[in-house]
Amino acid sequence: MTRTQITIQDREFTVYDHGRSDGPAIVYHHGTPASGEPLDQLLAASPEQLREMVSTLVVGPDSAVMQGPVGEYWASAMPQAFKHGVQGWVDDDLAFAEPFGFELSDIRVPTLIVHGRQDSFVPVAHGEWLAREMPNAESWILEDEAHLSLLANRMPDVFDWLLAQA
Repeated sequence: MTRTQITIQDREFTVYDHGRSDGPAIVYHHGTPASGEPLDQLLAASPEQLREMVSTLVVGPDSAVMQGPVGEYWASAMPQAFKHGVQGWVDDDLAFAEPFGFELSDIRVPTLIVHGRQDSFVPVAHGEWLAREMPNAESWILEDEAHLSLLANRMPDVFDWLLAQA
């Protein structure tokens, strides 16, 4: 995996790339609060302030979802999730760029890949890549969904799919 520092419009980014042309790279903006005052502001924010902080990332179907129960849950969970910083989140994302230790094509159990084409958090190319790498998986790349909207709109469908596999 390569790590590259780039600057775009006076903003610093780190790009982690696993070197496969058919899979996604992971990009981090250096403004992500790892500690100190920005993290303190994140932890002290009200649910409405947290929603405002991510408003530029939350587009399309996710905007409406953030105003309902999923948004309330998300906002209430964030202070606990980041209580000790964002390093766990970063490590989790970086794990996706490393080799998994097995071939995805070797997975034989029923697997469902669900991804919203309007997702602004995880590029749809990642879901498409997983679908290509896992030929035995069923893939739902949904035109009218994003990231958080999947939780609000598609969980009953996912549960039905899971029950049908039993």
